[in-house]
Amino acid sequence: MWDGRRQRIVLDRVQWVLVVRVFSYWLYCLLAASLIACCWIAWMDAPASSGDLMLSVFRRFGLVFAATAAVMPLVLFDVLRLSHRFAGPMFRLRQALRQAAEGENTPPLHFRDDDFWRDVAEDFNRAFAHRMSQPGEPAATRESASRG
Repeated sequence: MWDGRRQRIVLDRVQWVLVVRVFSYWLYCLLAASLIACCWIAWMDAPASSGDLMLSVFRRFGLVFAATAAVMPLVLFDVLRLSHRFAGPMFRLRQALRQAAEGENTPPLHFRDDDFWRDVAEDFNRAFAHRMSQPGEPAATRESASRG
């Protein structure tokens, strides 16, 4: 089902940090599982050499490691899709703020039903409507009032 999203990466810094973080967690888990497997096999089987130990770990757990590697692209894709629920709204909010700063007509913000921070769009729309309801007030007066 199409969810209306046209871009895979919206806020590249935020979303790539998430992808790298999830991938590094997977590597840390894989390393921890490998160390536990090595300790378990070394304790239970007492292999003659470290080569025998690694071969035994690979024979017993290689398929498990391969299966986690096969699932990892799906996990990363899902993290990207989930991140759209908060990165997409912030991207649209940033665009609206830039338009407003340039003095352009900014239409009301509406986030998708499954997006996070829908209340931020409502607050933005209320604040922008309030500001636009005071058209005769000079910008300098509005700026000094907001600072004070």
